[in-house]
Amino acid sequence: MAISINDRQLITQFITNTQNLNVNLPTNGGGCANLVRGIIEQATGKRISVNPFGASLESMIQKINTYHDLAKCNNGDILYFVHLPNAAVNLHQTIHYAIFCNVNNAGVQKNVIGINGLADLSFSPTAYHGVVASVISPGNFNGVGQVIYDTVAFPNILGELYGMRRDSDEWYVIYSRRRILEMRKEAGRRCLAAFDIGTTTIAGYLLDGADGRTLAVESRMNPQAQYGADVIMRANYALEHGTEALSMCVRKAVNEMLGSLAEDAGIRREDVFQVCVVGNTCMHHLFLGISPASLVHAPYTPAVSERLVLNAGDYGLAVQERAELLMLSDIAGYVGADTCGCLLAIRQDQQEEISLMIDIGTNGEMVLGNRERMVTCSTAAGPAFEGAKIECGMRGAAGAVDHVKYEDGKWNYTTVGNKPAVGLCGSGLIDLVAGLLDAGMLDENGVLRSGQEKQGMFILVPPERGGNERGVYLTQKDIGEVQLAKAAIAAGIQMLMERLGITEDDICSVYIAGAFGNYMDPVSAGKIGLLPATLVKKVKPVGNAAGEGAKIALVNEKEMLEMDELVRKIEFVELAASADFQDHFIDELGFETGE
Repeated sequence: MAISINDRQLITQFITNTQNLNVNLPTNGGGCANLVRGIIEQATGKRISVNPFGASLESMIQKINTYHDLAKCNNGDILYFVHLPNAAVNLHQTIHYAIFCNVNNAGVQKNVIGINGLADLSFSPTAYHGVVASVISPGNFNGVGQVIYDTVAFPNILGELYGMRRDSDEWYVIYSRRRILEMRKEAGRRCLAAFDIGTTTIAGYLLDGADGRTLAVESRMNPQAQYGADVIMRANYALEHGTEALSMCVRKAVNEMLGSLAEDAGIRREDVFQVCVVGNTCMHHLFLGISPASLVHAPYTPAVSERLVLNAGDYGLAVQERAELLMLSDIAGYVGADTCGCLLAIRQDQQEEISLMIDIGTNGEMVLGNRERMVTCSTAAGPAFEGAKIECGMRGAAGAVDHVKYEDGKWNYTTVGNKPAVGLCGSGLIDLVAGLLDAGMLDENGVLRSGQEKQGMFILVPPERGGNERGVYLTQKDIGEVQLAKAAIAAGIQMLMERLGITEDDICSVYIAGAFGNYMDPVSAGKIGLLPATLVKKVKPVGNAAGEGAKIALVNEKEMLEMDELVRKIEFVELAASADFQDHFIDELGFETGE
Protein backbone atom coordinates (compact mmCIF):
# COMPACT_ATOMS: atom_id res chain seq x y z
CA MET A 1 0.00 0.00 0.00
CA ALA A 2 1.07 3.54 -0.56
CA ILE A 3 1.97 5.87 2.27
CA SER A 4 -0.95 7.74 3.73
CA ILE A 5 -0.35 10.22 6.53
CA ASN A 6 -2.76 12.53 8.31
CA ASP A 7 -2.96 14.28 11.65
CA ARG A 8 -4.68 11.44 13.47
CA GLN A 9 -2.25 8.85 12.17
CA LEU A 10 0.92 10.82 12.69
CA ILE A 11 3.27 9.57 15.40
CA THR A 12 6.67 11.20 15.32
CA GLN A 13 9.57 9.86 17.39
CA PHE A 14 12.92 11.46 18.12
CA ILE A 15 16.04 9.66 19.21
CA THR A 16 18.48 12.25 20.51
CA ASN A 17 21.27 12.39 23.03
CA THR A 18 20.48 15.93 24.11
CA GLN A 19 18.68 16.74 27.33
CA ASN A 20 15.88 18.86 25.94
CA LEU A 21 13.66 18.57 22.89
CA ASN A 22 11.63 21.40 21.41
CA VAL A 23 8.73 20.37 19.13
CA ASN A 24 6.99 22.91 16.91
CA LEU A 25 3.64 21.84 15.43
CA PRO A 26 1.05 23.67 13.28
CA THR A 27 -1.73 25.58 14.98
CA ASN A 28 -4.34 23.54 13.08
CA GLY A 29 -2.90 20.26 14.34
CA GLY A 30 -5.56 20.11 17.06
CA GLY A 31 -4.93 17.26 19.48
CA CYS A 32 -2.09 15.99 17.32
CA ALA A 33 0.42 18.26 19.09
CA ASN A 34 -0.40 16.89 22.53
CA LEU A 35 -0.54 13.33 21.16
CA VAL A 36 2.93 13.59 19.68
CA ARG A 37 4.27 15.31 22.78
CA GLY A 38 2.87 12.62 25.06
CA ILE A 39 4.28 9.78 22.98
CA ILE A 40 7.73 11.36 22.75
CA GLU A 41 7.82 12.10 26.47
CA GLN A 42 6.81 8.54 27.32
CA ALA A 43 9.33 7.02 24.93
CA THR A 44 12.31 9.23 25.78
CA GLY A 45 11.62 10.21 29.39
CA LYS A 46 12.19 13.87 28.46
CA ARG A 47 10.04 16.92 28.94
CA ILE A 48 8.82 18.34 25.63
CA SER A 49 7.78 21.88 24.84
CA VAL A 50 5.34 22.49 22.00
CA ASN A 51 5.39 25.73 20.04
CA PRO A 52 2.48 26.04 17.58
CA PHE A 53 2.57 28.37 14.63
CA GLY A 54 0.93 28.83 11.23
CA ALA A 55 0.76 26.12 8.57
CA SER A 56 2.88 27.77 5.89
CA LEU A 57 6.12 26.22 4.77
CA GLU A 58 7.56 29.56 3.72
CA SER A 59 6.71 31.24 7.01
CA MET A 60 8.03 28.26 8.93
CA ILE A 61 11.39 28.40 7.20
CA GLN A 62 11.56 32.12 7.97
CA LYS A 63 10.83 31.44 11.63
CA ILE A 64 13.49 28.78 11.99
CA ASN A 65 16.17 31.39 12.49
CA THR A 66 14.04 32.97 15.19
CA TYR A 67 13.42 29.74 17.05
CA HIS A 68 16.93 28.39 16.83
CA ASP A 69 18.14 30.84 19.47
CA LEU A 70 15.70 29.21 21.88
CA ALA A 71 17.11 25.85 20.98
CA LYS A 72 20.63 27.08 21.64
CA CYS A 73 19.58 28.16 25.09
CA ASN A 74 17.98 24.79 25.74
CA ASN A 75 20.91 22.89 24.21
CA GLY A 76 18.39 20.82 22.26
CA ASP A 77 17.10 19.77 18.90
CA ILE A 78 13.99 21.17 17.22
CA LEU A 79 11.49 19.33 15.04
CA TYR A 80 9.27 21.60 12.97
CA PHE A 81 6.28 19.87 11.35
CA VAL A 82 3.76 21.44 8.99
CA HIS A 83 1.16 20.04 6.62
CA LEU A 84 -0.14 21.77 3.50
CA PRO A 85 -2.91 20.92 0.98
CA ASN A 86 -1.42 19.46 -2.14
CA ALA A 87 -3.23 21.42 -4.83
CA ALA A 88 -0.92 20.11 -7.52
CA VAL A 89 -1.99 16.52 -7.07
CA ASN A 90 -5.56 15.56 -7.91
CA LEU A 91 -5.82 13.20 -4.96
CA HIS A 92 -6.88 15.70 -2.29
CA GLN A 93 -4.02 14.50 -0.17
CA THR A 94 -1.55 16.37 1.97
CA ILE A 95 2.13 17.13 1.61
CA HIS A 96 3.95 16.95 4.92
CA TYR A 97 7.23 18.69 5.62
CA ALA A 98 9.46 17.81 8.52
CA ILE A 99 12.31 20.24 9.12
CA PHE A 100 15.06 18.98 11.40
CA CYS A 101 17.22 21.52 13.13
CA ASN A 102 20.25 20.48 15.12
CA VAL A 103 22.03 23.20 17.01
CA ASN A 104 25.79 23.13 17.28
CA ASN A 105 28.57 25.66 17.45
CA ALA A 106 28.42 26.20 13.72
CA GLY A 107 24.80 27.27 13.91
CA VAL A 108 21.62 25.61 12.69
CA GLN A 109 21.75 22.66 10.28
CA LYS A 110 18.47 22.24 8.37
CA ASN A 111 17.05 19.33 6.41
CA VAL A 112 13.67 19.60 4.68
CA ILE A 113 11.82 16.38 3.91
CA GLY A 114 8.58 16.25 1.90
CA ILE A 115 6.15 13.34 1.97
CA ASN A 116 2.95 12.95 0.00
CA GLY A 117 0.43 10.15 -0.23
CA LEU A 118 2.12 8.36 -3.13
CA ALA A 119 5.85 8.60 -2.60
CA ASP A 120 8.47 10.14 -0.38
CA LEU A 121 9.53 13.11 -2.51
CA SER A 122 13.12 13.53 -1.41
CA PHE A 123 13.62 11.27 1.57
CA SER A 124 13.30 7.99 -0.32
CA PRO A 125 14.99 7.41 -3.65
CA THR A 126 13.40 3.95 -3.76
CA ALA A 127 9.82 4.82 -2.83
CA TYR A 128 6.99 2.99 -4.55
CA HIS A 129 3.28 2.21 -4.18
CA GLY A 130 3.75 -0.28 -1.40
CA VAL A 131 5.95 -0.77 1.59
CA VAL A 132 8.60 1.91 1.27
CA ALA A 133 12.35 1.71 1.79
CA SER A 134 13.81 5.07 2.79
CA VAL A 135 17.49 5.75 3.31
CA ILE A 136 18.36 7.76 6.42
CA SER A 137 21.67 9.56 6.88
CA PRO A 138 22.35 11.18 10.26
CA GLY A 139 24.90 13.52 8.68
CA ASN A 140 25.04 16.74 10.64
CA PHE A 141 21.88 16.04 12.61
CA ASN A 142 23.63 14.51 15.62
CA GLY A 143 21.90 11.21 15.02
CA VAL A 144 18.38 12.64 14.98
CA GLY A 145 16.07 10.36 13.01
CA GLN A 146 12.40 10.83 12.11
CA VAL A 147 10.23 7.75 11.90
CA ILE A 148 6.51 7.28 11.53
CA TYR A 149 5.04 4.13 13.00
CA ASP A 150 2.69 2.52 15.46
CA THR A 151 4.50 2.60 18.80
CA VAL A 152 1.78 0.61 20.51
CA ALA A 153 2.23 -2.35 18.16
CA PHE A 154 6.03 -2.21 17.96
CA PRO A 155 7.48 -0.30 20.97
CA ASN A 156 10.89 -1.98 20.55
CA ILE A 157 11.43 -0.08 17.31
CA LEU A 158 12.94 2.79 19.31
CA GLY A 159 15.78 0.64 20.54
CA GLU A 160 16.40 -0.70 17.06
CA LEU A 161 16.51 2.79 15.61
CA TYR A 162 18.98 3.94 18.24
CA GLY A 163 21.20 0.93 17.60
CA MET A 164 21.06 1.47 13.84
CA ARG A 165 21.97 5.15 14.25
CA ARG A 166 24.87 4.24 16.50
CA ASP A 167 26.28 1.54 14.23
CA SER A 168 25.92 3.09 10.80
CA ASP A 169 25.91 6.45 9.07
CA GLU A 170 23.25 5.26 6.64
CA TRP A 171 20.46 2.73 6.91
CA TYR A 172 17.17 1.80 5.31
CA VAL A 173 13.74 1.99 6.88
CA ILE A 174 11.01 -0.13 5.27
CA TYR A 175 7.60 1.15 6.25
CA SER A 176 3.95 1.14 5.25
CA ARG A 177 1.80 4.14 6.04
CA ARG A 178 2.65 4.95 9.69
CA ARG A 179 4.20 1.62 10.61
CA ILE A 180 7.86 0.71 10.38
CA LEU A 181 8.27 -2.88 9.28
CA GLU A 182 12.03 -3.26 9.25
CA MET A 183 15.32 -1.35 9.41
CA ARG A 184 18.30 -2.55 7.40
CA LYS A 185 21.84 -1.54 6.60
CA GLU A 186 21.20 -2.52 2.96
CA ALA A 187 18.10 -2.02 0.81
CA GLY A 188 17.65 -5.76 0.11
CA ARG A 189 14.53 -7.29 -1.43
CA ARG A 190 11.03 -6.09 -0.61
CA CYS A 191 8.24 -8.37 -1.82
CA LEU A 192 4.45 -8.60 -1.61
CA ALA A 193 2.13 -11.61 -1.90
CA ALA A 194 -1.47 -11.84 -3.12
CA PHE A 195 -3.84 -14.79 -2.68
CA ASP A 196 -7.25 -15.55 -4.11
CA ILE A 197 -8.80 -18.20 -1.88
CA GLY A 198 -11.53 -19.81 -3.95
CA THR A 199 -13.91 -22.45 -2.69
CA THR A 200 -12.19 -24.98 -4.95
CA THR A 201 -8.79 -23.48 -5.83
CA ILE A 202 -6.24 -21.17 -4.18
CA ALA A 203 -4.13 -18.95 -6.46
CA GLY A 204 -1.02 -17.22 -5.15
CA TYR A 205 1.21 -14.49 -6.60
CA LEU A 206 4.54 -13.08 -5.44
CA LEU A 207 5.34 -9.50 -6.46
CA ASP A 208 8.48 -7.41 -6.47
CA GLY A 209 7.68 -4.51 -4.17
CA ALA A 210 9.96 -2.10 -6.02
CA ASP A 211 8.11 -2.21 -9.34
CA GLY A 212 5.10 -4.54 -8.92
CA ARG A 213 6.43 -7.26 -11.26
CA THR A 214 5.06 -10.76 -10.74
CA LEU A 215 7.95 -12.97 -9.65
CA ALA A 216 6.20 -16.31 -9.13
CA VAL A 217 2.74 -17.89 -9.41
CA GLU A 218 1.27 -21.03 -7.84
CA SER A 219 -2.14 -22.65 -7.45
CA ARG A 220 -3.47 -25.64 -5.56
CA MET A 221 -6.73 -27.15 -4.43
CA ASN A 222 -8.35 -25.67 -1.34
CA PRO A 223 -7.85 -28.29 1.41
CA GLN A 224 -11.15 -27.24 3.00
CA ALA A 225 -12.84 -29.42 0.36
CA GLN A 226 -12.47 -32.35 2.76
CA TYR A 227 -15.06 -30.62 4.97
CA GLY A 228 -17.54 -29.87 2.17
CA ALA A 229 -17.63 -29.15 -1.56
CA ASP A 230 -19.39 -25.78 -1.24
CA VAL A 231 -19.60 -22.88 1.17
CA ILE A 232 -22.87 -24.03 2.73
CA MET A 233 -21.45 -27.42 3.67
CA ARG A 234 -18.32 -25.82 5.12
CA ALA A 235 -20.32 -23.23 7.01
CA ASN A 236 -22.49 -25.97 8.51
CA TYR A 237 -19.38 -27.94 9.47
CA ALA A 238 -17.97 -24.85 11.20
CA LEU A 239 -21.21 -24.30 13.11
CA GLU A 240 -21.19 -27.91 14.33
CA HIS A 241 -17.47 -28.42 14.97
CA GLY A 242 -16.01 -24.92 15.19
CA THR A 243 -13.84 -23.01 12.72
CA GLU A 244 -10.40 -24.22 13.83
CA ALA A 245 -9.99 -27.15 11.44
CA LEU A 246 -11.18 -25.13 8.44
CA SER A 247 -9.08 -22.08 9.37
CA MET A 248 -5.90 -23.97 10.15
CA CYS A 249 -5.88 -26.07 6.97
CA VAL A 250 -6.31 -23.10 4.62
CA ARG A 251 -3.76 -21.01 6.53
CA LYS A 252 -1.34 -23.93 6.32
CA ALA A 253 -1.91 -24.14 2.55
CA VAL A 254 -1.29 -20.40 2.08
CA ASN A 255 1.81 -20.59 4.25
CA GLU A 256 3.17 -23.52 2.23
CA MET A 257 2.46 -21.61 -0.97
CA LEU A 258 4.39 -18.64 0.41
CA GLY A 259 7.37 -20.93 0.89
CA SER A 260 7.10 -22.30 -2.65
CA LEU A 261 6.67 -18.85 -4.17
CA ALA A 262 9.69 -17.54 -2.27
CA GLU A 263 11.80 -20.50 -3.34
CA ASP A 264 10.77 -20.10 -6.98
CA ALA A 265 11.67 -16.39 -6.92
CA GLY A 266 14.93 -16.94 -5.05
CA ILE A 267 14.00 -14.81 -2.04
CA ARG A 268 13.63 -15.39 1.69
CA ARG A 269 10.24 -15.60 3.37
CA GLU A 270 11.42 -12.68 5.51
CA ASP A 271 11.50 -10.51 2.38
CA VAL A 272 7.68 -10.59 2.16
CA PHE A 273 6.30 -7.50 3.91
CA GLN A 274 2.64 -7.50 2.90
CA VAL A 275 0.10 -10.21 2.08
CA CYS A 276 -3.30 -9.49 0.54
CA VAL A 277 -6.03 -12.14 0.70
CA VAL A 278 -9.32 -12.13 -1.19
CA GLY A 279 -12.06 -14.74 -1.33
CA ASN A 280 -15.80 -15.11 -1.06
CA THR A 281 -17.31 -14.07 2.25
CA CYS A 282 -17.30 -17.57 3.71
CA MET A 283 -13.65 -18.16 2.72
CA HIS A 284 -12.80 -14.72 4.15
CA HIS A 285 -14.44 -15.51 7.49
CA LEU A 286 -13.00 -19.00 7.77
CA PHE A 287 -9.48 -17.80 7.00
CA LEU A 288 -9.78 -15.30 9.84
CA GLY A 289 -11.36 -17.86 12.18
CA ILE A 290 -14.69 -15.99 12.24
CA SER A 291 -17.84 -18.06 12.63
CA PRO A 292 -19.90 -18.07 9.42
CA ALA A 293 -23.15 -18.26 11.42
CA SER A 294 -24.34 -14.89 10.10
CA LEU A 295 -24.01 -16.20 6.53
CA VAL A 296 -26.38 -19.13 6.93
CA HIS A 297 -29.14 -17.36 8.83
CA ALA A 298 -31.33 -14.54 7.52
CA PRO A 299 -30.55 -11.80 6.62
CA TYR A 300 -27.30 -13.51 5.48
CA THR A 301 -24.90 -10.66 6.26
CA PRO A 302 -21.13 -10.77 6.90
CA ALA A 303 -19.91 -10.67 10.49
CA VAL A 304 -17.35 -8.12 9.31
CA SER A 305 -17.44 -6.33 5.97
CA GLU A 306 -14.91 -3.50 6.10
CA ARG A 307 -11.35 -3.75 4.82
CA LEU A 308 -8.92 -5.01 7.46
CA VAL A 309 -5.20 -4.52 8.00
CA LEU A 310 -3.85 -7.17 10.40
CA ASN A 311 -0.56 -8.70 11.50
CA ALA A 312 0.27 -11.56 9.12
CA GLY A 313 2.05 -13.55 11.82
CA ASP A 314 -1.13 -13.72 13.89
CA TYR A 315 -2.67 -15.86 11.13
CA GLY A 316 0.09 -18.41 10.78
CA LEU A 317 1.96 -16.79 7.90
CA ALA A 318 5.72 -17.17 8.22
CA VAL A 319 6.88 -13.96 6.56
CA GLN A 320 8.65 -10.84 7.86
CA GLU A 321 7.82 -10.58 11.56
CA ARG A 322 5.98 -7.24 11.23
CA ALA A 323 4.39 -7.99 7.86
CA GLU A 324 0.84 -6.81 7.25
CA LEU A 325 -2.15 -8.91 6.22
CA LEU A 326 -4.65 -7.00 4.08
CA MET A 327 -8.19 -8.34 3.74
CA LEU A 328 -10.34 -6.50 1.18
CA SER A 329 -13.96 -5.59 1.89
CA ASP A 330 -16.85 -8.04 1.74
CA ILE A 331 -19.86 -6.68 -0.14
CA ALA A 332 -22.60 -9.00 1.11
CA GLY A 333 -23.16 -12.44 2.60
CA TYR A 334 -22.23 -14.28 -0.59
CA VAL A 335 -20.53 -11.48 -2.53
CA GLY A 336 -17.14 -11.27 -0.96
CA ALA A 337 -13.70 -9.74 -1.16
CA ASP A 338 -13.02 -11.69 -4.36
CA THR A 339 -15.71 -9.65 -6.12
CA CYS A 340 -14.14 -6.53 -4.64
CA GLY A 341 -10.89 -7.68 -6.24
CA CYS A 342 -12.64 -8.19 -9.60
CA LEU A 343 -14.06 -4.67 -9.45
CA LEU A 344 -10.64 -3.31 -8.61
CA ALA A 345 -9.18 -5.03 -11.68
CA ILE A 346 -11.97 -4.18 -14.15
CA ARG A 347 -13.25 -0.81 -12.81
CA GLN A 348 -16.79 -1.00 -14.16
CA ASP A 349 -17.53 1.95 -11.90
CA GLN A 350 -15.44 4.21 -14.16
CA GLN A 351 -17.13 3.19 -17.42
CA GLU A 352 -19.94 4.96 -19.23
CA GLU A 353 -21.11 1.78 -20.96
CA ILE A 354 -23.08 -0.86 -19.09
CA SER A 355 -21.08 -4.03 -18.57
CA LEU A 356 -21.58 -7.39 -16.90
CA MET A 357 -18.85 -9.11 -14.88
CA ILE A 358 -19.26 -12.80 -14.02
CA ASP A 359 -16.79 -14.64 -11.81
CA ILE A 360 -17.62 -18.19 -12.90
CA GLY A 361 -16.81 -20.26 -9.85
CA THR A 362 -18.58 -22.12 -7.11
CA ASN A 363 -20.59 -19.07 -6.05
CA GLY A 364 -21.08 -17.42 -9.46
CA GLU A 365 -20.79 -13.80 -8.31
CA MET A 366 -21.74 -11.17 -10.88
CA VAL A 367 -21.93 -7.38 -11.12
CA LEU A 368 -23.95 -5.40 -13.68
CA GLY A 369 -23.89 -1.65 -14.25
CA ASN A 370 -21.74 1.38 -14.95
CA ARG A 371 -20.57 4.56 -13.26
CA GLU A 372 -24.15 5.61 -12.55
CA ARG A 373 -25.42 2.47 -10.79
CA MET A 374 -24.24 -1.06 -10.06
CA VAL A 375 -26.05 -4.16 -8.82
CA THR A 376 -24.63 -7.49 -7.73
CA CYS A 377 -25.71 -10.98 -6.73
CA SER A 378 -24.33 -14.44 -6.07
CA THR A 379 -25.71 -17.65 -7.54
CA ALA A 380 -25.05 -21.12 -6.14
CA ALA A 381 -23.47 -22.39 -9.36
CA GLY A 382 -21.54 -25.14 -7.61
CA PRO A 383 -18.02 -26.31 -8.47
CA ALA A 384 -18.78 -28.15 -11.75
CA PHE A 385 -16.97 -25.60 -13.92
CA GLU A 386 -13.91 -25.91 -11.69
CA GLY A 387 -13.74 -29.67 -12.23
CA ALA A 388 -15.37 -30.75 -8.96
CA LYS A 389 -18.42 -33.03 -8.68
CA ILE A 390 -17.74 -34.20 -12.26
CA GLU A 391 -16.65 -37.84 -12.42
CA CYS A 392 -13.70 -37.16 -14.74
CA GLY A 393 -13.42 -33.51 -13.70
CA MET A 394 -10.12 -31.86 -12.83
CA ARG A 395 -8.34 -28.52 -12.74
CA GLY A 396 -6.74 -27.12 -15.87
CA ALA A 397 -3.54 -29.08 -15.30
CA ALA A 398 -1.45 -31.14 -17.72
CA GLY A 399 -3.57 -33.73 -19.49
CA ALA A 400 -6.89 -31.99 -18.90
CA VAL A 401 -9.15 -31.88 -21.95
CA ASP A 402 -9.60 -28.15 -22.44
CA HIS A 403 -11.38 -27.96 -25.82
CA VAL A 404 -13.73 -30.31 -27.70
CA LYS A 405 -15.23 -30.02 -31.19
CA TYR A 406 -17.82 -32.15 -32.95
CA GLU A 407 -17.40 -31.68 -36.70
CA ASP A 408 -18.43 -33.84 -39.65
CA GLY A 409 -19.40 -36.67 -37.35
CA LYS A 410 -16.00 -36.74 -35.64
CA TRP A 411 -14.87 -35.75 -32.16
CA ASN A 412 -11.67 -33.74 -31.81
CA TYR A 413 -10.12 -32.51 -28.60
CA THR A 414 -7.01 -30.85 -27.20
CA THR A 415 -5.35 -31.18 -23.80
CA VAL A 416 -3.36 -28.86 -21.56
CA GLY A 417 0.30 -29.25 -22.45
CA ASN A 418 -0.57 -31.67 -25.26
CA LYS A 419 -0.33 -34.49 -22.74
CA PRO A 420 -2.38 -37.72 -22.86
CA ALA A 421 -5.95 -37.05 -21.73
CA VAL A 422 -6.67 -37.79 -18.06
CA GLY A 423 -9.77 -35.69 -17.30
CA LEU A 424 -12.05 -32.74 -18.12
CA CYS A 425 -11.48 -29.18 -16.96
CA GLY A 426 -14.21 -26.52 -17.03
CA SER A 427 -13.71 -25.25 -20.57
CA GLY A 428 -13.57 -28.81 -21.94
CA LEU A 429 -16.73 -29.71 -20.02
CA ILE A 430 -18.68 -26.83 -21.58
CA ASP A 431 -17.39 -27.71 -25.06
CA LEU A 432 -18.29 -31.38 -24.62
CA VAL A 433 -21.87 -30.65 -23.56
CA ALA A 434 -22.21 -28.21 -26.47
CA GLY A 435 -20.84 -30.89 -28.81
CA LEU A 436 -23.34 -33.43 -27.52
CA LEU A 437 -26.12 -30.97 -28.33
CA ASP A 438 -24.69 -30.48 -31.84
CA ALA A 439 -24.50 -34.27 -32.28
CA GLY A 440 -28.12 -34.69 -31.20
CA MET A 441 -27.10 -36.86 -28.24
CA LEU A 442 -28.73 -34.55 -25.65
CA ASP A 443 -32.40 -33.62 -25.65
CA GLU A 444 -33.91 -30.40 -24.28
CA ASN A 445 -34.23 -31.92 -20.80
CA GLY A 446 -30.60 -33.00 -20.70
CA VAL A 447 -31.23 -36.71 -21.23
CA LEU A 448 -28.12 -38.33 -22.68
CA ARG A 449 -28.48 -40.81 -25.55
CA SER A 450 -24.93 -41.40 -26.71
CA GLY A 451 -25.61 -44.55 -28.73
CA GLN A 452 -22.55 -46.08 -27.12
CA GLU A 453 -22.39 -49.40 -25.34
CA LYS A 454 -22.82 -48.02 -21.82
CA GLN A 455 -26.14 -46.33 -21.16
CA GLY A 456 -26.09 -42.90 -19.56
CA MET A 457 -22.44 -42.33 -20.47
CA PHE A 458 -20.47 -40.80 -23.32
CA ILE A 459 -16.86 -41.91 -23.68
CA LEU A 460 -14.71 -39.21 -25.27
CA VAL A 461 -11.32 -40.86 -24.76
CA PRO A 462 -11.20 -44.64 -24.27
CA PRO A 463 -8.70 -45.97 -21.69
CA GLU A 464 -6.29 -47.32 -24.28
CA ARG A 465 -5.89 -43.83 -25.80
CA GLY A 466 -5.80 -41.84 -22.60
CA GLY A 467 -3.24 -41.20 -19.92
CA ASN A 468 -4.95 -43.31 -17.27
CA GLU A 469 -6.85 -46.58 -16.87
CA ARG A 470 -10.37 -45.15 -16.96
CA GLY A 471 -10.22 -42.84 -19.98
CA VAL A 472 -12.28 -39.62 -20.14
CA TYR A 473 -16.07 -39.74 -20.21
CA LEU A 474 -19.21 -37.87 -19.20
CA THR A 475 -22.14 -39.33 -17.24
CA GLN A 476 -25.80 -38.44 -16.95
CA LYS A 477 -25.11 -37.18 -13.43
CA ASP A 478 -22.36 -34.91 -14.74
CA ILE A 479 -24.79 -33.36 -17.22
CA GLY A 480 -27.17 -32.71 -14.35
CA GLU A 481 -24.43 -30.82 -12.50
CA VAL A 482 -23.80 -28.70 -15.60
CA GLN A 483 -27.52 -27.93 -15.87
CA LEU A 484 -27.68 -26.75 -12.27
CA ALA A 485 -24.59 -24.57 -12.65
CA LYS A 486 -25.51 -22.95 -15.95
CA ALA A 487 -29.13 -22.37 -14.88
CA ALA A 488 -28.03 -20.59 -11.69
CA ILE A 489 -25.77 -18.20 -13.60
CA ALA A 490 -28.28 -17.55 -16.39
CA ALA A 491 -31.05 -16.86 -13.84
CA GLY A 492 -28.77 -14.47 -11.94
CA ILE A 493 -28.14 -12.49 -15.12
CA GLN A 494 -31.89 -12.19 -15.70
CA MET A 495 -32.45 -10.96 -12.13
CA LEU A 496 -29.80 -8.24 -12.41
CA MET A 497 -31.16 -7.01 -15.74
CA GLU A 498 -34.63 -6.79 -14.23
CA ARG A 499 -33.29 -4.81 -11.24
CA LEU A 500 -31.65 -2.26 -13.56
CA GLY A 501 -34.61 -2.28 -15.96
CA ILE A 502 -32.47 -3.10 -19.00
CA THR A 503 -32.29 -5.77 -21.69
CA GLU A 504 -29.45 -7.79 -23.15
CA ASP A 505 -29.09 -5.20 -25.92
CA ASP A 506 -28.08 -2.56 -23.34
CA ILE A 507 -25.09 -4.58 -22.17
CA CYS A 508 -21.95 -3.58 -24.11
CA SER A 509 -19.36 -5.92 -22.58
CA VAL A 510 -19.37 -9.20 -20.65
CA TYR A 511 -16.24 -9.77 -18.57
CA ILE A 512 -15.70 -13.42 -17.73
CA ALA A 513 -13.50 -13.91 -14.70
CA GLY A 514 -12.47 -17.13 -13.03
CA ALA A 515 -9.92 -19.89 -13.41
CA PHE A 516 -11.05 -20.86 -16.90
CA GLY A 517 -12.22 -17.48 -18.20
CA ASN A 518 -9.37 -17.32 -20.70
CA TYR A 519 -10.15 -20.80 -22.06
CA MET A 520 -13.95 -20.93 -22.17
CA ASP A 521 -15.39 -20.82 -25.69
CA PRO A 522 -18.16 -18.18 -25.59
CA VAL A 523 -19.99 -19.94 -28.44
CA SER A 524 -20.17 -23.14 -26.37
CA ALA A 525 -21.31 -21.11 -23.33
CA GLY A 526 -24.13 -19.66 -25.43
CA LYS A 527 -24.98 -23.08 -26.88
CA ILE A 528 -25.59 -24.67 -23.45
CA GLY A 529 -27.45 -21.60 -22.12
CA LEU A 530 -24.81 -20.39 -19.67
CA LEU A 531 -24.97 -16.98 -21.39
CA PRO A 532 -27.80 -15.44 -23.42
CA ALA A 533 -27.02 -15.93 -27.12
CA THR A 534 -27.02 -12.18 -27.79
CA LEU A 535 -24.15 -11.69 -25.32
CA VAL A 536 -21.79 -14.26 -26.83
CA LYS A 537 -20.02 -11.78 -29.12
CA LYS A 538 -19.60 -9.31 -26.24
CA VAL A 539 -17.52 -11.64 -24.07
CA LYS A 540 -14.10 -10.44 -22.89
CA PRO A 541 -12.17 -12.96 -20.79
CA VAL A 542 -10.19 -11.39 -17.93
CA GLY A 543 -8.78 -14.47 -16.19
CA ASN A 544 -8.36 -14.40 -12.43
CA ALA A 545 -9.55 -10.83 -11.93
CA ALA A 546 -9.93 -11.37 -8.18
CA GLY A 547 -6.24 -12.20 -7.89
CA GLU A 548 -5.33 -9.25 -10.10
CA GLY A 549 -7.38 -6.99 -7.84
CA ALA A 550 -5.52 -8.30 -4.80
CA LYS A 551 -2.25 -7.39 -6.51
CA ILE A 552 -3.53 -3.91 -7.34
CA ALA A 553 -4.55 -3.35 -3.71
CA LEU A 554 -0.96 -4.03 -2.67
CA VAL A 555 0.59 -1.54 -5.06
CA ASN A 556 -1.98 1.26 -5.39
CA GLU A 557 -3.57 2.63 -2.25
CA LYS A 558 -5.62 5.24 -4.10
CA GLU A 559 -7.56 2.61 -6.03
CA MET A 560 -7.92 0.41 -2.97
CA LEU A 561 -9.47 3.26 -0.99
CA GLU A 562 -11.85 3.97 -3.87
CA MET A 563 -13.10 0.38 -3.52
CA ASP A 564 -13.98 1.05 0.12
CA GLU A 565 -16.40 3.71 -1.07
CA LEU A 566 -17.70 1.71 -4.03
CA VAL A 567 -18.69 -1.37 -2.04
CA ARG A 568 -20.94 0.82 0.09
CA LYS A 569 -22.81 1.98 -3.00
CA ILE A 570 -23.34 -1.31 -4.82
CA GLU A 571 -26.89 -2.67 -4.55
CA PHE A 572 -27.06 -6.31 -3.48
CA VAL A 573 -29.86 -8.42 -4.97
CA GLU A 574 -30.81 -11.24 -2.62
CA LEU A 575 -31.79 -14.36 -4.55
CA ALA A 576 -32.22 -16.93 -1.77
CA ALA A 577 -35.88 -16.22 -1.07
CA SER A 578 -36.82 -14.76 -4.43
CA ALA A 579 -39.71 -16.46 -6.22
CA ASP A 580 -38.68 -14.71 -9.45
CA PHE A 581 -35.22 -16.26 -9.23
CA GLN A 582 -36.73 -19.72 -8.75
CA ASP A 583 -38.90 -19.23 -11.83
CA HIS A 584 -35.93 -18.09 -13.92
CA PHE A 585 -33.81 -20.96 -12.59
CA ILE A 586 -36.36 -23.59 -13.61
CA ASP A 587 -36.74 -21.98 -17.04
CA GLU A 588 -32.96 -22.09 -17.60
CA LEU A 589 -32.43 -25.75 -16.63
CA GLY A 590 -33.20 -27.08 -20.07
CA PHE A 591 -31.29 -26.84 -23.34
CA GLU A 592 -32.17 -25.27 -26.68
CA THR A 593 -31.86 -28.14 -29.14
CA GLY A 594 -32.98 -26.36 -32.31
CA GLU A 595 -35.66 -28.96 -32.96
